[in-house]
Amino acid sequence: MKYILILALLVTFSLGDGDHDDHDDYEKRHYYSKDLRYLSLDKQQKKRVKKLLKEYQKGIKRYSELREDIIKEKRALFLSDDLNKERLKKLSKRLHEFASEIEANFVENMHKILDQKQRMRFSKYIYEWEVE
Repeated sequence: MKYILILALLVTFSLGDGDHDDHDDYEKRHYYSKDLRYLSLDKQQKKRVKKLLKEYQKGIKRYSELREDIIKEKRALFLSDDLNKERLKKLSKRLHEFASEIEANFVENMHKILDQKQRMRFSKYIYEWEVE
């Protein structure tokens, strides 16, 4: 029985679909979260993406600071005698809008930098760039 299982595995691996793009193989074997190597950026693109990532990182830092401030304010609202539901909703909305703006700016600028094939690859992992 072991030999049949081993033979079946060998046949499966040897008959694997050889119609893959090199980048697809790379992605399956070596992909790490927010790793952009699979895009095969040229020198100019790398320079622009590096600048964009620095801006994104600054935005994430501002988001984290805003989030901490909003959490403090939500705690204070909760501990008050009368909970101001409208103020609570405004705080949550403000944080969500800030996060959406960071994400939209990043995606818009990546779209400008990448060619069509790179955009297709990037779109598979676009969820990773959501600000949370």
